[in-house]
Amino acid sequence: VHMAAAGSSRAWLTEGTQLNRTQLVQALMLPSGNDAAYVAAVHVGRILAEDPTLDRYAAVSKFCDAMNQKATALGCTGSKFVNPDGYHENGHYTTAADMLKIALATIENAQLRQIVSTPRVQTNLISGQRVDWTNSNRLLQPDNAYTYEGAFGLKTGTTDEAGYCLAACATRDGRTSIAIVMGADSENGRWDDTRGLLDISFQ
Repeated sequence: VHMAAAGSSRAWLTEGTQLNRTQLVQALMLPSGNDAAYVAAVHVGRILAEDPTLDRYAAVSKFCDAMNQKATALGCTGSKFVNPDGYHENGHYTTAADMLKIALATIENAQLRQIVSTPRVQTNLISGQRVDWTNSNRLLQPDNAYTYEGAFGLKTGTTDEAGYCLAACATRDGRTSIAIVMGADSENGRWDDTRGLLDISFQ
């Protein structure tokens, strides 16, 4: 489903690609595949509508309605999602407080927690393609300037309007902390700010 904005991050899924649910979530969460977000949204939207032939734009709308309902159920009060990938769009917004609530729900899901903590995955898709996806979160990449002890997730995000953003989590001495950074003016600033916040939380 080629609906992701030009220039946005992708997992490079192509028409006819077949993959299982775990692989689709890996494509979404590791390389920040906006194309994977739309594949998931169309598929789930058609299931929700009980109409496998539903127009893809209507399916995405159906999915976003469900996503907003889930956010409300999690206690989010300052968010509205009008697309599945977080790319800038009028009427699409959130807050750090709501991102924290969503992050908490994410790490409570064992499968999602395992996926977002994976630095890199190499796998064969159902349709035969060999893929190599690297997690965009440098805090949990080994042997780089921003590697953070105990980091196990969570998700990067970047737009011109929002700046460099990161929801990060780490565990040390049996304690887990989550840091939400929004609006950093550089990619390096994102990592520095997050590491600083996590350091403070573990003091």
